[in-house]
Amino acid sequence: MYGVVSPMFEEGKTLINRLAERQTIVIAHKTFHIGYIGRENIVVVEAGIGKVAAAISTTLLLSNFKIDSIINAGSAGSLNKYLHVHDVVIGKELVYGDADATVFAQKSINWTIFIQLLRQHLRYDFDYKN
Repeated sequence: MYGVVSPMFEEGKTLINRLAERQTIVIAHKTFHIGYIGRENIVVVEAGIGKVAAAISTTLLLSNFKIDSIINAGSAGSLNKYLHVHDVVIGKELVYGDADATVFAQKSINWTIFIQLLRQHLRYDFDYKN
């Protein structure tokens, strides 16, 4: 079963409207759309905007459904001239850039060491299943 995390209905509506045998349920104030596309069982959650909403919704997906793979869907911006509206982008890695703890840093500190001091990796490689 695929779990799709979409910030808002508007961003997931094309997929949601294609679900056959669609059922809609609400768990912890999050709306889940369950159905099929072809033979694939899919759950799309309207997560809400932001990383915390995505984390909560992903946790609910994994806790309430037998999810094999998670797809993060939504809109984003890019300065790459070769990307266009509606392009699908599949990342190779995640670069950690959420923490702004500069108030604790000395001006001469090496950022790689500083992030590691926060116990965070700078980059995470994605592990794709075939």
